[in-house]
Amino acid sequence: MQQETKKVDPYDDLAGSGWLGRLKDLVGTKFNSVVNAIGIQGNSIMLAGDPAIAIPTSIVGRNGPSLFGYRPKAERDFTLEDYSAEINSEQDAFSSIFTESWSDVFSTGVDESKRLLEYFDDGTVVNLDADIWKTTDDEDKVYQSFQTLAKMVQTRSKRNVDRDVVSKSTCSVDSF
Repeated sequence: MQQETKKVDPYDDLAGSGWLGRLKDLVGTKFNSVVNAIGIQGNSIMLAGDPAIAIPTSIVGRNGPSLFGYRPKAERDFTLEDYSAEINSEQDAFSSIFTESWSDVFSTGVDESKRLLEYFDDGTVVNLDADIWKTTDDEDKVYQSFQTLAKMVQTRSKRNVDRDVVSKSTCSVDSF
């Protein structure tokens, strides 16, 4: 029932899309706003809009963005990020539209994570008030998700976005 609620389309206009994604497309096209979709802890069908308009979804973890290929110093035999960039940049006669699309999405995700981490760590982003958020161990996951959401809202102008639509993946019982 949750999955069906996320993609309610009473007029059957756009199969495979979610209501928040269609709203994102409408705000972006009709009102000329720059809209970003944010999935906390994963993507959701609710954020999927019209593929022809193709506003990509930014996926961040519960604790915020993380660097691709981060490993402890003892495990760094080679630079995974450089190696993956090299593999994904190669194009030849045997490349296909699918590999080029995958490489583009992959490279964009790596770059976006770096950029978001810079925004989060620049000193202007404020954490949630600890006096208000007295959490128990059970509530800590919700607190972390709201902390990430608050930081994303604060970085909106740096990301050159007018509006954000947000969904949190519900892989378990915790949701907001």
